[in-house]
Amino acid sequence: MALLSDMDITVCQRRVDSGSYKQSGGGSGGQRKTKMSAKTKYLVVVAEKSGGPTLTQSDLNPLLIINHPSIPRIGRTCYSFGGLIAPFLLCSNKTIDRDAENPFVFHVSADWESIEFGVGGGNENGSESPEEAIEPKPEDEITAGDLEKEIVVSFTTSSQEFVRYESPYWNGQGSRQSWKLPTGTPFQDPVVTKSPLITISLTQFEDDITLEKLETRSYIVNSEDWNGRGFGQWMISDIEATEVTVNLGDGEVEKWRLTYNIHLAPKHDIECIVTGEPKLFGGLQLQSGEFYNPGWATLRPLVDTFYKKEDTPPTGPPGPDYLVPNADEKTGYVEACYIYEATGRKRTPTSTDGTGDDRPSYMGFMPFRSADFNEFLNWPE
Repeated sequence: MALLSDMDITVCQRRVDSGSYKQSGGGSGGQRKTKMSAKTKYLVVVAEKSGGPTLTQSDLNPLLIINHPSIPRIGRTCYSFGGLIAPFLLCSNKTIDRDAENPFVFHVSADWESIEFGVGGGNENGSESPEEAIEPKPEDEITAGDLEKEIVVSFTTSSQEFVRYESPYWNGQGSRQSWKLPTGTPFQDPVVTKSPLITISLTQFEDDITLEKLETRSYIVNSEDWNGRGFGQWMISDIEATEVTVNLGDGEVEKWRLTYNIHLAPKHDIECIVTGEPKLFGGLQLQSGEFYNPGWATLRPLVDTFYKKEDTPPTGPPGPDYLVPNADEKTGYVEACYIYEATGRKRTPTSTDGTGDDRPSYMGFMPFRSADFNEFLNWPE
C-alpha cells in the first residue's frame, strides 16, 4: 500500500457540475433558524512520482487520497469556489469514488454548511442581514485584516419566567403584593410571569483564542454600555470556537471563528419600596418610589419569619439586637414579615391591603463577573 509521499497528486475543482448552493430553514416562531449549504466537486488524478515506486490500482487507498492537503478538511476548511469565498461556510462532509474507467482518477464531493442563524437585525444600526454576510464574496476583495471585520449578527426570542412578589390587579392596573394571602400565609404556588428573552448570536474571526480567554469571556455581563444598554443588561453565555482555514486572494490564512451567544436581560422594572434597598456599592442609593431594572442581578425578598429586635433593658446600656420569631401576641402563630436589609429589624408597612409599601423590598446580588464587551466584540457601528 503506497503512502501519499509516494504519489504525485493533482486536484482540480470541477466547475461544470459543481457549486450548488441552497438555503433552508426550520423551527417555529421566534426560534426559527436558517442555514446555508453548498456542494463542490473535485477531480483527483494520481500518478507515479519521478524516481518513486511503481504504483498499481491496489496501492491507492482512497482514505489517504481524500485527506490530501489540497482537498477541503472537514470542520476546518472554509468554502471556496471559482474565486469566491464564504468564510462562514465550513466543510461538513466529503466522499470519494474511484473513476469507473481509470483507476488512477478519483471523484471527490464536498458538502458545506454555514453557521445556523436566526432573523436579522440584531442591532439598531441596520447592518447587513445574515444572508448577505454569509453569501460568497470575491476572494481578492478580502484580506486577512478585513476578515476580522466580517461578522454575522442574528437574534432569536424565547421567554424566561419570574416569580412576582408584586403584580398588577387582575384588570392589569395598579400594583400590589402578590406573594401572600390576607392571612399572611405565603402562596403555595407563587405568581409567575413570563418575559421575552432576546438572544443575539454574533460570529466573528479572531487571530487566536486561548482557554483563558474563553473562560474570562464566558458567562459575564457588560461592565460598560453596549448595544444601547447599561451595566449588567447583557450576558455572554456560551462561546463556540472553531479553528478554520480561509483561502484568500493572497493565500491561505488560519483564523479562529467564534460565535458568541449574548442574552438581553428580560425587562423587569421594580419599584424601590425602601430607600437604599437593595444596597448598591460605592455609596449610590435608590430612592423610595424610584423604578429600577436589575438586569442579570439576582434579587431576594426581605421577608422572614424572624427579625432582629432592639434590646431595651429597663436599666443599663442596651445590648446588641437579638433574634425573635414574628409571633402573634395573642395566638403565638408565627408568620412572615418584612425586614430591613441594613438591620434585620421588622418593617411594618403603612399600608395593609397589599398596596403601597405592603410588599417586599429586596437584597440584590450580581452572580456574574463583568467585562467591557467593546474590547473584543466587533459590534457594527
